[in-house]
Amino acid sequence: VNVPILVYHHVYRDDDPELAHTTGAGVVTATALRRQVMHLLDEGWRVVATGDLVDGLVAGTALPQRSACLHFDNGWLDTATVAAPILRECGVVAMCYPISDSITAASE
Repeated sequence: VNVPILVYHHVYRDDDPELAHTTGAGVVTATALRRQVMHLLDEGWRVVATGDLVDGLVAGTALPQRSACLHFDNGWLDTATVAAPILRECGVVAMCYPISDSITAASE
């Protein structure tokens, strides 16, 4: 099974002042995320749940051709407030991997 997994760390509102100071792999604007997801869909990719990918790997369950997964690392608030509405709008699913040790630090 060969399924690409697109990994994001931060999804900023286009007008977020923090964006000017934040760069790196997996950091995108809301517009860029929407454009990337729509490009996948327009090109015939199916965004599948990570659980479906695991089932495909472990149990041999068939996956659609051109399947991909979306992952959001760290569990930053922008995953819920910026990325999730875009994903719902596009009709796709994603997996979020929060770092539980960071929850206390981020709230201090």
